[in-house]
Amino acid sequence: MPHEVSGVISRSKKQPVEIETIVVPDPGPGEALIKVQACGVCHTDLHYREGAINDDFPFLLGHEAAGIVEEVGEGVTEVTPGGALHWVSEHSPRRPSSRPNKRSRSTRGRSQKRRD
Repeated sequence: MPHEVSGVISRSKKQPVEIETIVVPDPGPGEALIKVQACGVCHTDLHYREGAINDDFPFLLGHEAAGIVEEVGEGVTEVTPGGALHWVSEHSPRRPSSRPNKRSRSTRGRSQKRRD
């Protein structure tokens, strides 16, 4: 079942960003669904918003995040539901309707169970 989440969207060059609801599909093979707890929007994202990298708007900003693994797709063995994870994706914001960036990489080798 698809999931509705909030995203920071840059719709056009040098215009204010918007917080919008976007639909994220269930994780496919090799993918994980992460409930993001914190996400950075950095200077690289500003360059995208300013149109300095390309002008293929809209962009979904934020590529440095941390959260909790909610679901995993087929074949995923490095993380498990309930585990904490932080990651940095390549500097390539995606369109809001696209699947997750396959080039994302975890900066933690394994997830860890969250301690409340």
